[in-house]
Amino acid sequence: MRLLVRLSAVAFTLTVAALSCAVLVGPGLAAEDRQVGYRDGDGNWQLIYESDWPQQPEAVVERAAAVGTYNVTYLDVTTATGIGFDDPVEGATRRATVAAVLSYVDAVLNELGTLDIEFQVSQLDGSGFLAAAGPFVFGAPDGFAGGFAFDHLTTGIDPSGAVPDVVTTVDFGYSWNSGTGNPAFGEFDLFSVILHEVTHGLGILSFAASDGTSLIANNNPGVSGVFAAFDSFLETDVGGKDLYLAGGVINANAADLTSNDVVFTGPLATTAFGSSPPIYSPSTWNNGSSMAHFDFGVGSTAIMTPSIAPGAKKRVYRAFEIETLADIGYLFTALPPTTTITTTSTITTTTTTSTTTSTTTSSTTTTLPAGAACSSSPQPVCTAAVRAKLDYNEERVGKEKMKLQWKKVATTTTQGAFGDPVGDSTSVALCIYDDLGGLVQGFSVARAGQTCASKPCWKAKGTKGYGYKDKDNSTDGIAKIGYVSGDPGKGKADAKGKNSAAKFQTALPTGVVALLTGNIAPTIQMLTSDGLCIGATMNEIKKDTDSQYKAQLK
Repeated sequence: MRLLVRLSAVAFTLTVAALSCAVLVGPGLAAEDRQVGYRDGDGNWQLIYESDWPQQPEAVVERAAAVGTYNVTYLDVTTATGIGFDDPVEGATRRATVAAVLSYVDAVLNELGTLDIEFQVSQLDGSGFLAAAGPFVFGAPDGFAGGFAFDHLTTGIDPSGAVPDVVTTVDFGYSWNSGTGNPAFGEFDLFSVILHEVTHGLGILSFAASDGTSLIANNNPGVSGVFAAFDSFLETDVGGKDLYLAGGVINANAADLTSNDVVFTGPLATTAFGSSPPIYSPSTWNNGSSMAHFDFGVGSTAIMTPSIAPGAKKRVYRAFEIETLADIGYLFTALPPTTTITTTSTITTTTTTSTTTSTTTSSTTTTLPAGAACSSSPQPVCTAAVRAKLDYNEERVGKEKMKLQWKKVATTTTQGAFGDPVGDSTSVALCIYDDLGGLVQGFSVARAGQTCASKPCWKAKGTKGYGYKDKDNSTDGIAKIGYVSGDPGKGKADAKGKNSAAKFQTALPTGVVALLTGNIAPTIQMLTSDGLCIGATMNEIKKDTDSQYKAQLK
């Protein structure tokens, strides 16, 4: 039995009761013949014909950063509620936060399709779920389904023009941190909650009812049913019993689902986590949370645990959560560490108050590292350093050097915020961006728990931070990484890399200086797979030649 590490008493359950929306008839029928079931923000099941789903004008069509297209409709705006996402004071900020979440998700995924999200009229009662979301899914045939969001993103084909891919409801009766700054004491972080809900919509959720049957209506109740692709990887840890078999055949019972002994066995997630990540399956069935989340034992920084405490901020996927999406079938970190992808993106913006539509097409080349990843543009939510340095020196061929430094981190930092590269699976990404926010060079260090030159790569610095050392400079040329936490103005981080051709150490990328030449305000960021981001934008250029680029934030 696992020990459940619970959050404080003021933590609230985040999200869907297994499924927020489901289509109860197969895809072969005409839209007017297909019934649509969905779970509203109060947790009540509704049943309508697909063609009767209320069609709404698109209040805002938000485009995320790099690859796919994300269409977002806010019923608060289309119906002029004056609350929630239409609030005259906070509404625009809340919509911008949703856009920031989708930009992050888009930077992680490598799917060229589209995602249609509809936010229902917001709630204001401040009770029950903070928010609820889930994908539509066809109710036949029996078996495993990714959901409309998965289908639309991965194929580019809309499964249904009559309904959105994901429906979400937020209760703004709670105290919220609506923007992308740090939440104050007692505030729930909207970015964290929306990211959690969107991820449910992408497919990290279960269609299992408390007795092990499917929540989706079918012709063989208790025998088979429609289950999420996520469900296909669930089994008991002791005994290795698969809970659901091919064709949606039910092999689970109520005792299995309340055993505290369910794990997710996706091979990529298991490798990233170090073992099969535990699933939240408490001894008392928790409607809306059981089976649809990872257990608290995966760590407090994971996005997809069942609850979040006020004042907490969880805005970056853990590596195993990204790999869970890869196990389901999405493309991104399953690619080799140095795979380069060139994509073309389209940005579309439409509003009901303007007849102007603008479209911009651009080409983006991104290097995708394993674990913590440098996005094609800087992370929108990142703790700032007051002082920083960037030094890339290519004056001596075969002896190139790189140094990144962040000092006087503006807010309080902790050792735990970094993760645990000594005993867990924390990886680190180091990112350099040009003046326009384009990725110049990314570095990835995924060496948690490993040895470098016969010694542990990572060591804890007491209770303050961590240090990384690799005399062979074998991972992207990185020789050292340091992180020290502290009160505002006391935290710091740094990284060094180098080549030594005489020792056959040539992993540090070259040609970076040429890409930085002429830039006057480049940005550097350090990211960890546990959610830490420390960043800085330079404001003074110390040296800009054809062989060395040196800048600082002063």
